[in-house]
Amino acid sequence: MVNPLKRINKIRKKYVKDMKLIEEVLDAPTYYPEKERKSREERRKDLLDWRKEHLEVNEYYNIYGLDIKGSDPSLYNDYWIAFRADRDRMNRSGEHGSAIGVMEDKFMFYRIGTAMGLPIPKVFAYVNRGVFFDVNMERIEMESLQNRKDYFLKDAYGMKGKSVWHIKDYDDLLARTAELNESDYILQERIVASPEAARLYSGCINTIRIITVRPIGEEPRIFAKFQRMGSEKTGRVDNWSSGGVAVGIKDDGYLKNTGFYKYDTPGGCTDRHPDSGTVFSSYRIPMYEEVLELAIRAHKCFSSLFSCGWDIAVTEDGPVLVEGNDNWAGGSPQVCDRPLRKEWDALVREYDQRCTEHQNT
Repeated sequence: MVNPLKRINKIRKKYVKDMKLIEEVLDAPTYYPEKERKSREERRKDLLDWRKEHLEVNEYYNIYGLDIKGSDPSLYNDYWIAFRADRDRMNRSGEHGSAIGVMEDKFMFYRIGTAMGLPIPKVFAYVNRGVFFDVNMERIEMESLQNRKDYFLKDAYGMKGKSVWHIKDYDDLLARTAELNESDYILQERIVASPEAARLYSGCINTIRIITVRPIGEEPRIFAKFQRMGSEKTGRVDNWSSGGVAVGIKDDGYLKNTGFYKYDTPGGCTDRHPDSGTVFSSYRIPMYEEVLELAIRAHKCFSSLFSCGWDIAVTEDGPVLVEGNDNWAGGSPQVCDRPLRKEWDALVREYDQRCTEHQNT
């Protein structure tokens, strides 16, 4: 039985933490200084109302532009609770036949994806708690990789660009021996962006996040999309949470005017890449139609998923699928693309209705 005093203390601590976080959001600068901002008390009421409805503090409040006069918080999905619960439920999290286990295991995703003809960067070795195997799960010695250079070592279950290292040579691999004994890893060849894709930023592969949905009985379709970019801050990865920049994509493949740094990293908005100087509105994603087609094709291969965020890079040989994310976050597409609550809620209602109809037949 849960100790009621401990429960009360936990609730009290969360309340204090949330009130402190609300003050931090209120103290943060606007992303839109050219527009009229709501008063502090109006913004406080917005944040308290959001917390009451969604049981969370809206840390995306300023980057969504909800601090601006005339903005409507009801157009936006929550981040932590209802959205994620519906996303995971419709992806059949924990159920027999769900593809989530494949999405969250980079080695399994590579083996199954390539078997179905998806272009995925080549994995040439797998490490299971310090023991090395080739992609067919035949045991190999670590020393057999001495001549391998310029590739990536990735935690097979890692997320948000964490536990990813650029391995220049065998000495670099040896330096990671301790990590190799603690988890499972893949060794993956480094892909090279096409010259036009590298024009955004040449320090890393800049992936395009395409979110697709597949309602029951229908084919997959595009739901949201945005371009992710690395920077000198992020090193070899392009993750938004690591200090990268994200910008929406118009239907013709050109980037939107404004890119965003995440709310908890400095920078605010920018109309060009901070390092390359490329102006976003003048840049069109190369092979854009092929990028969209690859996202649809990938979802067809993992059709038990209701929704997924696909990270796609453009090389000289065409688009390649870097990874799929069943646990795609709902914040960044609403920053870069558009508010999604009405559309998402409609998809949830339709899904539940079709499930009910199926159960009654």
